[in-house]
Amino acid sequence: MAAETGRRAQPILARVFAALGLAMLIVAGVAATARATDLAGAEHADGTVFALTGGAKGFAPVVQFTPTIGGTVPFTADVDSNPPAYQVGDHVRVLYPPDKPRDAVIDSFWQIWFSAAVFALSGVTFIVVGIALATADLATRRSLSWRTR
Repeated sequence: MAAETGRRAQPILARVFAALGLAMLIVAGVAATARATDLAGAEHADGTVFALTGGAKGFAPVVQFTPTIGGTVPFTADVDSNPPAYQVGDHVRVLYPPDKPRDAVIDSFWQIWFSAAVFALSGVTFIVVGIALATADLATRRSLSWRTR
């Protein structure tokens, strides 16, 4: 009886994992599109890490740069890490929308695409687990039907 219950739950779990994976891939696409839209027409500048903010869970670099319109603009990076990925005094390349320099980001893959990448990798993982569960269920059904012949 327990084995039969497990066999009935497997296709449901396969569908749930696949649906969650698809939802995560959609979120990844939306996040990537939003980031690309934000950075369309972005300008580059040289920046300097002048502080680290955070604590035991992670440290985010605080960067300052001078946009083409002048004035020094500080911003805190969205992605933190432990150990810190940047040190005070590091020079970094900055991307910023000319009309909103405070929305700047450090010009590195992980600083720009972290959210989209995490959702995409999670989505793919969930879909692979869903496919594996569906495949195992199909193999079990075929094995049982072969035995009953």
